[in-house]
Amino acid sequence: MLMKFQREMNLTYLFITHDLSMVRHIADHTAVMYLGTMVEYGPTAELYDHPAHPYTIGLLSAVPIADPEYCRTHQPSHLQGEVPSPINPKPGCRFCDRCPRATAQCRKERPVLREIAPGHLAACYNL
Repeated sequence: MLMKFQREMNLTYLFITHDLSMVRHIADHTAVMYLGTMVEYGPTAELYDHPAHPYTIGLLSAVPIADPEYCRTHQPSHLQGEVPSPINPKPGCRFCDRCPRATAQCRKERPVLREIAPGHLAACYNL
């Protein structure tokens, strides 16, 4: 019904959700945020097919897939560590304490979004 309204009335929606399986079907573009900071943005198909930021990869890995063969051959990458305080964030990347790619630079400087493919942006020093 939402897709029908979008086509017929030329609507734009802004969805804020944790249900990434739904996002893939209804969104043209997707922004992934971690503790109030955008870590990745791009065309939905590009972001799902080529996730770049470690948080995006972790989120997409957690989306259930109804394919027993796929489930036997792929293990989800669970996000490790504790979520830091959103009220008193540390300097640097907000995801660095949970990131398998984190370096000293990540702990000191917050990365900015940069284009990694046409229209696909990510905020990570280690891409």
